Amino acid sequence: MTEKVTVEKVVDDKWPEVPFQILLYDGSWFSPLEPDPKLITIENLSFALARIPRWSGHTYAMYSVAQHSVMVASYVIPSLELPALLHDAHECLSGFGNIPVPVKQRFPRIQEIEQGIDLAVCEAFGTSIDLMYDDDVKKADMRALATEFRDLINTEDMPVLTEKGITPFKERIRPAKEEHARTLFERRLVYALPE
Repeated sequence: MTEKVTVEKVVDDKWPEVPFQILLYDGSWFSPLEPDPKLITIENLSFALARIPRWSGHTYAMYSVAQHSVMVASYVIPSLELPALLHDAHECLSGFGNIPVPVKQRFPRIQEIEQGIDLAVCEAFGTSIDLMYDDDVKKADMRALATEFRDLINTEDMPVLTEKGITPFKERIRPAKEEHARTLFERRLVYALPE
């Protein structure tokens, strides 16, 4: 019989009290609860997003949030390209990674933290939260999800998407290696930045 693990057994008095911060690629400490836009850089985002898997890693090949973000940005009008590219940036700044929507829906505090980070990301790159949450960005994100489901998951259909009439993009996904995904994201972000 296995023993039930409680929070007290995982985090006990042997662990020092630490602030809710994560260490970024460039060595900066970032607080998800008090996000500082000055710490949100192209380098930090591209490095981390290229290493974070979509679908909690349950795809036939590694497929990163960076590559997903580039796909979403490829299917919106030019004025929405930057916010579409940044729509999942919170995933590398929250400490939570890529959390599936059904899990997020049950934990509103996660969504609140991510929205605070989204505001800081928008400030850092000169875009707005309204554009990041625009219906066309969400539609491209959902179509990317359907495309990932078709190309990267071992099943034919995701009923919740089909029922809503969300169809995959015609283009097939070819998962990029980490360095290539990072470069794709960096180049696209630099291109999309306001002058």
